[in-house]
Amino acid sequence: MNRLQQVVLSLGLVALTSPAFAADNEVHGAGTTADLECTADEPTAAIHGAGQEITVKGPCTEVTVHGSSNKVTIEAVVALKVQGSSNIVDVAKVTKIALSGTSNQVTWHAGPAPKKKPSIKKSGVGNKVVQAKS
Repeated sequence: MNRLQQVVLSLGLVALTSPAFAADNEVHGAGTTADLECTADEPTAAIHGAGQEITVKGPCTEVTVHGSSNKVTIEAVVALKVQGSSNIVDVAKVTKIALSGTSNQVTWHAGPAPKKKPSIKKSGVGNKVVQAKS
């Protein structure tokens, strides 16, 4: 491989791993406001960063929130994973919730079936999971 080919290959690898080339249902950064939508072709969503306001629409199989001080609203998800600190998540319908880190809060409105609560796993300090009041 000549020098020019090596440079082109290196630039291509850097471009493919940069946030601008992340999957469609991923947000990376700080201070971002965005809408994501889960579909049959892309059933997962991921939020990475800090201070973002994100709305996730559609039924998702998994949503991951990683970072700090993010505000996330989700329509429906099977598995919600929240990692980091001071994230606030409001989810209309959820089956499983997993929290780790510090001072994260998840408010859920409905479980996987009528009158059924989601399964909840928490680790860390000061994490809260609460059911929204009707």
